[in-house]
Amino acid sequence: MDIWEKMYEEARTLYNPHEVSDFVYANHVVAAVEAEDGQIFTGFCMEGTCGVFHLCAE
Repeated sequence: MDIWEKMYEEARTLYNPHEVSDFVYANHVVAAVEAEDGQIFTGFCMEGTCGVFHLCAE
């Protein structure tokens, strides 16, 4: 498996779009990055419809 496939699979495990509440949505955007030492870091987006709460996966 090459690095792009590995990063895709790592990020794909986090993909689970759902509503946390009526105003907060999570896991609809996911990301994976590779560090210089080969470690893979992943993240997901949490978004609030109020406009002040927003954490990006990237």
